[in-house]
Amino acid sequence: MKIVIASLVAALALTCMPSVGKEKEYQVDLSKPGEPVNLNVDVYYGSVNVQGYDGEEIIVMVNARADLPKESDVKEKHQQYTRQQQKNPPRSSEGLRKISSNALQVSIRESNNRVYIESERSDKFVEILVRVPKRASVSAEVYRGGEINIDNITGALELETWRAGIVAKGVTGPIVAETYDSDIVVAFSQFSEQNPSSIASHSGNIDVTLSNKSKAKIKLQNYKGEIYSGLSADFVSEDQVKRNADRSGQEIVIGSMLAATVNGGEQTLTLVSYSGDFYLRQ
Repeated sequence: MKIVIASLVAALALTCMPSVGKEKEYQVDLSKPGEPVNLNVDVYYGSVNVQGYDGEEIIVMVNARADLPKESDVKEKHQQYTRQQQKNPPRSSEGLRKISSNALQVSIRESNNRVYIESERSDKFVEILVRVPKRASVSAEVYRGGEINIDNITGALELETWRAGIVAKGVTGPIVAETYDSDIVVAFSQFSEQNPSSIASHSGNIDVTLSNKSKAKIKLQNYKGEIYSGLSADFVSEDQVKRNADRSGQEIVIGSMLAATVNGGEQTLTLVSYSGDFYLRQ
C-alpha cells in the first residue's frame, strides 16, 4: 500500500489545526496520475463542495467555524451541570486562566488513487472544498449541517445527507443521491447509460435538468407531491412487478410508477419522493 507523504502531513496538520475560521489548503499527489480516481468524503457536521478540473492533484481546503448552540442543547447542558454540582463539591478556578480548545480533527489519506477525507464528530461546522480531476468518482456523506455541492464531475456519484440539500451540476452520473427532508437539484451535462441512477428525498423537492441530447428512461414515484415536466416525452402509468430472488413468489403493484422515455433511452433514472414536488427540465 502506497500512502503519499503529503497526505500524511496533511492529516497530522489537520488533526491539530490551531485556529477556527481560517481556511487551510492541502495538496495531495495521486499514486497513479492519469488513472481512475475515487474520492470519499465523510463529514459529521459541516458541508462538502467538490469541483472537477483538468489537473492531476487533489486540492483540499478546510475551514471550520464555531456555531452557536441550539437553545435545547444549552438547556440540556445546564441541567447536566446542575445535576453534577449536586453530587460533587464546587471546584474553584481561582488563579487559573481559561484556554479555548480549537482543535479540529480532519484526516486526508491517499492510497492507489483512492482519497479519503474524514471529519470526526465535533461541535464546529467544518467546510470542506475539494478540487479533483473531473473524471473522479465521488462518494460524499454529511450527517448534519450543510449541503453537498458537486460541480463538473463526469464520474459516478453517491451522495447522502440527513437534513440538508444536495446540488449537483455539470455531471453525467450515474448518480445515487438521497436526503431525508431537503431538496435535491441535479443538472446533467450528459446522462450516463452505464448504470441506473436514482434520486430520493422523503419530503423534499427534486429538480432535474437533462440536456437536449440525453437518452434516459425516467421513472417517478410520488405519493403526495406535484409533478411539473418540461420534457419532450409524455409520462404513462407503469405497473411494478417484484419477484422474490428464489422465484418463490411475486407482487404486482398496478400503476405504482409513471415512466417516460426520453430520446429513446433505455437506462433508468428513478426519482422518488413521498411528499415533495418533482421539477423536470430539458
